[in-house]
Amino acid sequence: MKITPILKLLVAVGAVFVSLNSQAQTVKTTIPAAAAGTYEMTYDFASAGSPYKNGDKVTFVINSTNGTLCVGGLLLSNPFLRRAGESDPLWAKPESTTYFGAALLTTGALSEINVFQGTNDTWAGQFTGARTSTSTACSSSTSSTGGSTAVPTVTASVQSVFDLAAEIYPTMFKNGGALGTYLGYVYKYFADSKIYVGIKDDKIYTMGGVYGTAITEQGSVAAVLNLLQTTKANLLKSAGSTSLYKLTLSGNFKTSGFASVNIPISGIVINDLPAPDVSNTTAILDQVKTSLVGVTGIANVKVTSVNNTASRVTFRVEFTAVLAGFGTVTYDLTYDYTK
Repeated sequence: MKITPILKLLVAVGAVFVSLNSQAQTVKTTIPAAAAGTYEMTYDFASAGSPYKNGDKVTFVINSTNGTLCVGGLLLSNPFLRRAGESDPLWAKPESTTYFGAALLTTGALSEINVFQGTNDTWAGQFTGARTSTSTACSSSTSSTGGSTAVPTVTASVQSVFDLAAEIYPTMFKNGGALGTYLGYVYKYFADSKIYVGIKDDKIYTMGGVYGTAITEQGSVAAVLNLLQTTKANLLKSAGSTSLYKLTLSGNFKTSGFASVNIPISGIVINDLPAPDVSNTTAILDQVKTSLVGVTGIANVKVTSVNNTASRVTFRVEFTAVLAGFGTVTYDLTYDYTK
């Protein structure tokens, strides 16, 4: 299957593993179970040029099962050793030459986390603290000033992007990890493919795995969602699917500036679309965004089922929105899917 450039989808802040030296990343390692858990740690002994200052507080989460280190909500994977014969694992921080080294006791428990910089293995300082729980979930973070951040969430449209990407490209976007935050991005890491998908300012970014080490914008959430919906429809069509319909859109909208004037909508026909479940408002709104250009800020949604048979699915959608050039408008539309 050919993957279009924009569907080399989706990484905001992934695992860019820059070697400390030419040997570093050839020496892979595992994490002892005794080190697993969540730690609240404070930075001390900062050296000149350190990326942290004394007193900075960070939440670290070590997962011995998948070998990850969560640094304030940023998930790092692929632990390695600086050189053969050592036992303390290191993780590389993306977009930099900063490395976190877990200093382990002979029992395998964590003693401290050291910070290294550059390709010459320069020690920059260390974090010390205590394990606060045995949780290995990288789902929230603590800032460098100690303030706790909320567990990140995504919009229904972004979740649809994740769901469709997993359905169309399961080897790349299946079974993603928990949502994390980093540098203003909300991201999801797909460990099997080493791919990260990031969302920031209603745009999607990718990095890692087959997408390389650069953070690349892939377009707006709406554009990527539209492309994924079209790709799914084309795949169903090429497979001879009988689940595709012709959509006929009709109705009207009323502008806020012309309270008594209804502007009719007609003549919009889109072929080869799957009909959404009439009970799934999120899927219906995705279809609205695909079929209407320039519509944003959808609110006050009411969906009424008219027909729901094997050959015809019809529903009425009422909502308010913002339309380019008109401002706030009220829509009353009928979506009629027929075979």
